[in-house]
Amino acid sequence: MAKSEDVVQDLFMTLWERKNVEIKGNSIEAYLMMGIHYRCWEMLNKQRCIESKMQKYAYDILLAEQTNLSLFYDDSSLSKKLHLLKLGWKQLSRNQRQAINKIFREEKSYKQAAAEMNIKKNTLNSHLERSLGKFRSLFQQEYFMSY
Repeated sequence: MAKSEDVVQDLFMTLWERKNVEIKGNSIEAYLMMGIHYRCWEMLNKQRCIESKMQKYAYDILLAEQTNLSLFYDDSSLSKKLHLLKLGWKQLSRNQRQAINKIFREEKSYKQAAAEMNIKKNTLNSHLERSLGKFRSLFQQEYFMSY
C-alpha cells in the first residue's frame, strides 16, 4: 500500500513542480490515471530488475558456498568478487540468508517461502531488498576503492 501511495504522491509532486503542464483532452481524471499507470509500470520494471540482480547475486553466493572457485581460477578479479560475496553473505541476517535460500536455491514462490518462514510476503520482499542493498554497497565500495 505504501508504494502505491508513493506513486500517487510522486505524480502530484511532479505536477506541482511543473505548474504549467498542458493536459490534452478534457479529462483530468484520465490524465491522472494514465500518469499513475505509467509510473506503476516503471516501479514494477525497477522491481523486476532488482529481483533479477538479486537472483544473480544469490546464485553466485550459493555457487561459491558449494565450491571453492579460487582453487580453479587464478584470476585475482574473480577471487576479489568471491571474497566480497562471502563477506556479504556473512553480513546478512539469518532471515535474509533464509529468504535467499528459499527463493533462489529451493526455487520456492514468494508466497511459499513466506509461509514457511512464518512471515508476510512484504516482509520477505524487505529481506531480499535489504540483502541486495548490502551486496550493492559492498561492490560499490570495492569499485570506488579500486579507482
